[in-house]
Amino acid sequence: MHNEDRYKEIRKTIAARVNDYARSINDADTDAAEQIWSTSDDVTLIHPRSHEHGWDQVKTEFYEKTMRDRFSQRHLEVFDLSIYPYESVVIVEFYWVFDAVFRIDGSAHQTKGRETQVFHDVNGQWLLKHVHYSGMPVTGEREGF
Repeated sequence: MHNEDRYKEIRKTIAARVNDYARSINDADTDAAEQIWSTSDDVTLIHPRSHEHGWDQVKTEFYEKTMRDRFSQRHLEVFDLSIYPYESVVIVEFYWVFDAVFRIDGSAHQTKGRETQVFHDVNGQWLLKHVHYSGMPVTGEREGF
């Protein structure tokens, strides 16, 4: 298979993996997440509330304590997906809208942002190794520094 064909197939696979990731967030489903993420100690997740190191922290601090326990409803919508495959690594960029309902009082919550993900080929399976997400770009004269 030529690299162009191989990369086309990888892009298709990774797009499906990103959709699976969004579904795992929407359902706060750690079993589904374990099928997407590498469950090793070298995975990382950087988000506005923390910086998780290792699958155990990602699972407990992000999926369980943040997504499951904090929100009664979640909906992550991904758009403007860009996928950059290399030999054994794929870098993904996208924008997102996250709508949720706080468990504590039933109030609605929405955030918008952008995300970078790094997938690594582990024995023929593309697994998520790193996520970094942040808010939308700021464009004011004295913002973003």
